[in-house]
Amino acid sequence: MSDLPNSSNMRLPEILDFALERGIFMHTGYATLSQLHHISGYGDLGSDAKRTLDYFKLQDKLSITQTPDKNQGVEISKLVNLWKLQQSLLQGNDFDDFIVCSYNHIDNRPVLEIHPGRTRLCFHNVYNKPIPVLILNYTKPNYLKPPFDVELLTKENIATWPWPDQEWRVTPDWDISLDSEKKYLLVQPNDNEQWHWPALEGNITFQICTNDGILTDITANTRPFMEYRNWQWHMVI
Repeated sequence: MSDLPNSSNMRLPEILDFALERGIFMHTGYATLSQLHHISGYGDLGSDAKRTLDYFKLQDKLSITQTPDKNQGVEISKLVNLWKLQQSLLQGNDFDDFIVCSYNHIDNRPVLEIHPGRTRLCFHNVYNKPIPVLILNYTKPNYLKPPFDVELLTKENIATWPWPDQEWRVTPDWDISLDSEKKYLLVQPNDNEQWHWPALEGNITFQICTNDGILTDITANTRPFMEYRNWQWHMVI
């Protein structure tokens, strides 16, 4: 993955020590994508569909091919992220890596910032299995009361969580949405970039489909990808 200044590899016990040294509490639990979408607002696939339509109109094309050697733009890169996750699910894999959240009180209101994990939230209305969640809590431990069960991560219970040998890339002095104070930890899996455009191995042709000028479907290599049904955009899995 692309390296960042002052970042280093850490396993979960090391991340816990690193966080506690900075007065940051860590909580773990399981939540559905629907629950996380409801409390964070991330995962609005309709916004991605609109950006895609606007981009295609700007290019005056109905289809655009993304190759491994030349990036077609941020709009298409986002479709690549979604396509890679879709393909993983279609191959029978689950979302089993932590969705990482930062929780704080900003301007007298609770804020749950998600990163990494926002792209997975675009599957909130088609993928219903609970997913492991890691929350970095910058408030008092008892202030964290999400609408799903969590436990305070400690040295005593950390062994009950999987991935003992998995490493994350941890970057201190980060900021989050709505708060420019650089006191946050950015925690990313080391294989995070496998889901992004630079790791693309072959061409993908995205095509928009309309009905009387209304965008109804987006295909990837002629296969169903995103569709608008029952007043909602869905990923096809």
